[in-house]
Amino acid sequence: MPTREQGRDELNFSSWEGSGGDARDAAETIMEGSMPPRRYLPLHADARLSDADRRLLVDALEAMGGGGGDHGGPGR
Repeated sequence: MPTREQGRDELNFSSWEGSGGDARDAAETIMEGSMPPRRYLPLHADARLSDADRRLLVDALEAMGGGGGDHGGPGR
């Protein structure tokens, strides 16, 4: 299982220079409910995203990527 540091190395918004496609891919992954991974949550309960957190994060990623989404996902 990847560590938090490995995840941060892969996607660090403080130093992110990703492309619009990267932002759209990240938003899609969050909307699908596969991030954060379910196996990660029992040990890192603070990583659990509420629907409001998920929506805010997806909106920000889509703004970075210049794309629009359906804001669907788990439970919507």
